Amino acid sequence: LDTWRATGAGGPRPLRLTRPEAEMTRPVVIQGLLSLEDVRLVNTLGAALLQGEEPAAPDEEPSVALFDLPDEASFHAAAEDALHSLKAHRVLHLHGIPALADEACGLPAIERRLVEAMRAHDGWGLLAHREARVRSFEYHVYADGGSVLDPEHRDDGSLLTLSVLLSPPEDFDGGTFSTWWGAERVEHRLCQGDAVLFVSEKRHNVDTV
Repeated sequence: LDTWRATGAGGPRPLRLTRPEAEMTRPVVIQGLLSLEDVRLVNTLGAALLQGEEPAAPDEEPSVALFDLPDEASFHAAAEDALHSLKAHRVLHLHGIPALADEACGLPAIERRLVEAMRAHDGWGLLAHREARVRSFEYHVYADGGSVLDPEHRDDGSLLTLSVLLSPPEDFDGGTFSTWWGAERVEHRLCQGDAVLFVSEKRHNVDTV
């Protein structure tokens, strides 16, 4: 069986990158991936949904109910979700909201375009020779003090991540998106509607807003 696998007798196998290999990949900036109309639609849906949620108070400690976690959940993922309930950085898991699967809301068409862009710009070949689907479709809102500063932050468990700027850069200070090339921090200056595609195991951060 090992010989059969080694000789490729079973057909092409999906590419897997180690963390050091992922760290040495170059992100791709896709300019104007979303139009202003697309951005308005996403922001309108996100704002409407967030109005129905009560964020944690700034001085309230986020908590994680470890004994309530599903078997497949990790502590780190749960802790991150708890932190994202704070007012400074809120996250909507769009893939978990049934109403957003309705074509009439416009979001499914945008999601398909995002996925098509990821496939078209996958110069690393991570999506080849495997069945891949959207694992997480998230809407992030940063207020004053919001950030992702963990120097080891990665999107563990995913293959590729696509991050799109939904606000005009002149509307806020800070919030620069960056990735890492070994020990070198690489800033990505984006315009509204631009996107950064990168290997998910690559470290990335968002400066404090």
